[in-house]
Amino acid sequence: MGADDLHAAADPGDDGSHDPVVDLVRRARRLWAHQAGVPVAAFSSTGLDPVIAPRSAIAPPGWVGIVVVDGQSLTTVPDAATAASIREHLGGLDLAQVRDETHWYGWVGAHQHLGPAHLSYGTGADVISRALPGQVELLPPGAEELTALLRRTDPSEGAESGMAEVTSRIAVAHGPTGVVAAAGYRRWAAGDESRVDELGDTGTGKAVAHLSVLTAAEVRGQHLAPLVAAAAAIEASRHGLLLQWRARPPASRRVAARIGLRELGWQLSLDCR
Repeated sequence: MGADDLHAAADPGDDGSHDPVVDLVRRARRLWAHQAGVPVAAFSSTGLDPVIAPRSAIAPPGWVGIVVVDGQSLTTVPDAATAASIREHLGGLDLAQVRDETHWYGWVGAHQHLGPAHLSYGTGADVISRALPGQVELLPPGAEELTALLRRTDPSEGAESGMAEVTSRIAVAHGPTGVVAAAGYRRWAAGDESRVDELGDTGTGKAVAHLSVLTAAEVRGQHLAPLVAAAAAIEASRHGLLLQWRARPPASRRVAARIGLRELGWQLSLDCR
């Protein structure tokens, strides 16, 4: 399926319902379609249906990007040859099998992969905060205290957290060594808006807060991550932003659930070059 074939299709989640979960699903699909530069109707309910979108931002350039939201998948590929390979090797799998790398690991076309990472969403109305007064402080973007925490953190864990990329104010909790837990978000730029406009209304602009959290190794298990994450989520909700949490480790998924976000899907990227 090519992007140009999708002009007239309707939003698959647009049934007029005002159910909060339905609204979250709709907004999440529109976000990812906007990131890919394709209409929302590119989401498929019948397994992987690749869309040729060489400028898609849902995976690294030249990679295959797969995003599943509430049982429907969006699959972008850089060219027709890759689309044919995906149909041949993965077309017969259901989405649960695609998420499980044992079903495709070793496939000659997939040299490396990122994910799968689980995706959770919510709004300010969903956020659960258990912080006591004075337990969490908001610091300006780029505060030195965050830089100090990142310096004390294993580089791979710091990169996984995404905290170096946040652009919001930073919610922090203090300990004997200074800041020991921090959370914030960055607004996702929703792809190439000029190209999206050519394809119809597929996006939400910069209407998503992609949340990040980091705790110092010595305080893990003390439940500080949900405290600062909830504060960052509340800060984002004051700007009307959809909350997004992307997690691979089970502990990170538990934090998302603890602050009230709903796990609605997952993301996987494959290098098939």
